[in-house]
Amino acid sequence: MGVEAKLNTKQLMIFKQFVEFQNENAVAESMNITQPTVTFHLKNLNKNYGIPLYYKKGKHFKLTEAGELLYRNTTKLLNLMQETNDVMADFKASKRGTLKIGASHAPVYHILPEAFKNYMHHHPNIQIDLTVDTAPNIIQKLRNREIEIAVISENGFYENDLKVKRFMENELMVAMYKDHPLAHQQELTMKDVEQYDFVIHSGGALLEKVSMSGDVII
Repeated sequence: MGVEAKLNTKQLMIFKQFVEFQNENAVAESMNITQPTVTFHLKNLNKNYGIPLYYKKGKHFKLTEAGELLYRNTTKLLNLMQETNDVMADFKASKRGTLKIGASHAPVYHILPEAFKNYMHHHPNIQIDLTVDTAPNIIQKLRNREIEIAVISENGFYENDLKVKRFMENELMVAMYKDHPLAHQQELTMKDVEQYDFVIHSGGALLEKVSMSGDVII
């Protein structure tokens, strides 16, 4: 029963360059090692597989069928390893990957479109995965690590286990019919609004009816 040879990356790199240079001294110079080291690893590679990988007589060099297969697979393997290292470096430098963002409804329409446009312009290889839900659900997703960043419209939000930063001031707007008495005033105070029934935004993107008729929406 045959014994499987363990892959040795350094041996494979030496073998690949030896096939391409067909000269042990050139391989040694390229890899900044000694020529005896190159010879040692090539001999061990043949020994590990238990079959000849190439024939060399004087200046003549020829791969066996097994050697040709090993060279092709070694090239694929080393290229894949280099590609993997490059990808990992990109992830480390935040040059690729997916940014998972959760947002309540108000920021999605009024704040994030322009922010996303600018971000994607500067980070074209980063994908944005956006989840839209009520503020409490978004916060829970953040705690569960389903998202990385939460952007919510919520007043007085403080949590000991989360880092909260104010993104921007959100102006309070008052909406009413055009023929409403308040519509003709240049400036409004809370005292003006309190004279009428109104509906106000509450936590979790819900509307809380402060009184029955709801003439004004805040």
